[in-house]
Amino acid sequence: MAAYKAKEYSEKLKIVFVINRKPVNTALGKSLRESLLELDDGVVVLNADVCMRIAFAEAMSVGMSIQELNTDFKARIEIKNLYTEIMRVLYENNED
Repeated sequence: MAAYKAKEYSEKLKIVFVINRKPVNTALGKSLRESLLELDDGVVVLNADVCMRIAFAEAMSVGMSIQELNTDFKARIEIKNLYTEIMRVLYENNED
């Protein structure tokens, strides 16, 4: 994987997985998360999943973010949670 190769050049690099386009109300995300966590080689698996939602396609079709479209509360929360987790990982990366 290219990310592992990139770590050879930057030890501060973190490999992060985001479960994206997860079908709503299925066990797929949970089983995928468990499989990724079994890798246990410095891979960060974010808790914030982004589900497959019509609102994302609607927002893209009108050139807006999901926050701007303001029609699907769950989609907005998912993106907010993803942003928060990415910022946490970036901040931790800069602390090293």
